[in-house]
Amino acid sequence: MSGLFSKFEAFQRDQRGVVAIIFGFSIVFLAGVAGLAVDTSRQMLVSQKTGDLLDATAMMAAKLLDAEELNDSQIKERAEAYFNAQANDFAMQKKVTYSNFKTTPNRSQHQVDVTVDVRMPTTLGKVVSIDEMAFKRTSSVVYKSRKLEIVLVLDVTGSMCEPCAKIESLRAAAKSMIDTLYEGRPTKGSVRVALVPYAASVNAGGTFGAVTGGSSGGPCVVERTGFQQTTDASPGFGSYLRAGNTDINSRFTCPIDTVKPLTDLRQNDSRNAFKQSIDNLQTNGYTAGHIGLAWGWYTVSPNWGTVFSGDAKPRDYDNEDNIKAVVMMTDGMFNAAYTGDNKNSESPSATDSSAHQALALCSAMRAQGIQLYTVSYQAPTEAKSLLETCAADPNNAYEAEDTGDLVMSFRDIVGKLQMMRLTK
Repeated sequence: MSGLFSKFEAFQRDQRGVVAIIFGFSIVFLAGVAGLAVDTSRQMLVSQKTGDLLDATAMMAAKLLDAEELNDSQIKERAEAYFNAQANDFAMQKKVTYSNFKTTPNRSQHQVDVTVDVRMPTTLGKVVSIDEMAFKRTSSVVYKSRKLEIVLVLDVTGSMCEPCAKIESLRAAAKSMIDTLYEGRPTKGSVRVALVPYAASVNAGGTFGAVTGGSSGGPCVVERTGFQQTTDASPGFGSYLRAGNTDINSRFTCPIDTVKPLTDLRQNDSRNAFKQSIDNLQTNGYTAGHIGLAWGWYTVSPNWGTVFSGDAKPRDYDNEDNIKAVVMMTDGMFNAAYTGDNKNSESPSATDSSAHQALALCSAMRAQGIQLYTVSYQAPTEAKSLLETCAADPNNAYEAEDTGDLVMSFRDIVGKLQMMRLTK
């Protein structure tokens, strides 16, 4: 009997040993599971943060696709440098290791893909011999912005100094527009601006010989005659502009300020020089608004690429990634022209009058897809009506009565153009 009892005690001891072993394994297992849960939570945090960093990097790189001076290799280098700079502190805090960072630009699709391998050490996961977690994160961004060619056609007639606070307001509004256009630091070539001051004529400056076929006189020109009067045909036989003089209209005067072709104003020096040209605007003479409009068109017309070449050369009309815009500003009726019998008529229905030619030019520009914006400043009702007809869209025709109105009008135009750049 005693032998049987001893065997029973031994069996119980064995059972307690097995239970202890099972319990021990259970504790380890549960600790490992708990540890893995903690590490998995950490992994989710690291993965989310890494994804955010990759999204920001991909967006930055996608915007660089517009930069005319950068090739794919340079974009890749900048993307990796950007990611490393943004991720460094987080990687140190969380003991995360990033490797095999890769950027893939796709210009035809306006897309950038970025990937990176991620490794992070476990904490309690080591209990079950899992020392680290490794995974890959990717991000893809499509960012398509269009380039912008915009010309400011500004009234510098004598009435803009009656009182002179008017020209001062125009200077302030135009400079504010330039600053607003470039405050987002657009990439090289993505925003270019031209300036056309006009009064009774337009000062062609150094382009006078090319646009008149070598005429004497100058530097100011008036409209051309014939079939190309209200077109953007390149200057040539049968389509040269005429040198202005008082023989063809006693109202002729030559503005001091010259046309400035499309210019990239990203750099402070060039932007400040352009704004200085605006500050230097001088007033004098009558209002040949049609000549100002025509030159606004010429500066963004690809047909004038032989006149405005190099960095000032306008892009083609059929370039869907480009926007052309003309902003026309005046304070009065157009009242000076140089052809036909209605040279100084203010009526839009009087053939060959400045207003009549202006409306024909506006219609032709809109037909080429050019965005037209007009701003009347303390102008009579007739002038406001003329400009609204020119713009065609009432939302693109602005009326300003004081400096604040003028500044806000120009800024609102920039806002519309910026929205057009970022959407298709």
